[in-house]
Amino acid sequence: MVPNPPATRRELIRRAYFDLIGLPPTPEKLLAFESDNSPDAWEKLLDHLLSLPSYGERWGRHWLDVVRYAQSSGYERDGEKPLAWRYRDYVVRAFNQDKPYDQFIREQIAGDELDTVTLDSIVATGFQRLGVVDDEPDDKRMAEFDELDDVLSTTGTAFLGLTIGCARCHDHKFDPIPQADYYRLLSFFRNLRLNEPPKYTLDSANYAPLEDAENIKAWQRAQQSKLNPIQKRLSDAIDESEKKRISKEIEAVQGEKPPFEWALAVRELGAKPPPTHVLIRGNAGSVGAEVQPAFLSVLGGGRPELPALPTDAASSGRRRQLAEWIASSQNPLTARVLVNHVWQHHFAHGLAKTPSDFGRSGIAPTHP
Repeated sequence: MVPNPPATRRELIRRAYFDLIGLPPTPEKLLAFESDNSPDAWEKLLDHLLSLPSYGERWGRHWLDVVRYAQSSGYERDGEKPLAWRYRDYVVRAFNQDKPYDQFIREQIAGDELDTVTLDSIVATGFQRLGVVDDEPDDKRMAEFDELDDVLSTTGTAFLGLTIGCARCHDHKFDPIPQADYYRLLSFFRNLRLNEPPKYTLDSANYAPLEDAENIKAWQRAQQSKLNPIQKRLSDAIDESEKKRISKEIEAVQGEKPPFEWALAVRELGAKPPPTHVLIRGNAGSVGAEVQPAFLSVLGGGRPELPALPTDAASSGRRRQLAEWIASSQNPLTARVLVNHVWQHHFAHGLAKTPSDFGRSGIAPTHP
């Protein structure tokens, strides 16, 4: 076998352009690179391409494919997911800002539970809202677990390269993932409020305000100040027709949309999640043994140290523990899965040709 000859400068610049920004170089850029004999010409070219907004748009698109990005909900009506584009723009920014991958993971799984919550990290949790949603299910219990399964299964394939969702109804047929492990992992997401029709209010299940907490509280105080005199009039009213009229005034004030920007994001039920049980054959009506949050036994197992939270906390902190475990440098899969995705898009095939399945039914890597 004879190795291919070194690539020409023309071939090099075209490969770099197509790989990094998805566009060909202009004739002027091509000629300039061919005539640039400086020893750092290649490095300068790459630095230039990596600095372009097009880089994040090109590589962000690859990530959006991995996490099943969509701006509609699927099923018969396929209703729009308003503001899903904020997540898309977050991903593009993350690539253009060279955001560390462990931070990228933490923000998408638990951006609202981090020590420092930012507007970006709230938008990032839209990752968990991108799947299909049945807005008129025949069985509401099954629809609930279908929605949670979509989040867990995508988390498994995107970050760990494991088809965890295959263990929803029985022990995994190919990989060492028992059904109980599936539900232990599901319990990290069990506290999520399910999707509902878009509602831009502070009690919305799946839309969060992109505003400083103090400004939100100030708006709430202002609203209460508007309500107090009206409520006083209601308590003093005697005539029933007057009470109805005043009640409508109260409803109008309570129904005022807060003047904030909004994002499709995660909202939880509160500090105390509902219990999670193994569902026999995956049937929501056949409840088995209760399980507690724990990591995959094949990857070392172990239970997280869940924080003690006040009873009025907005979330349980469970997703933060899962995010830390996945993003840990000690996790044997996370970095390999990402490197494989990157390799795939630069060289047409990953080191393992099944980038979302590192299990036994996937194709073994060429360089283990």
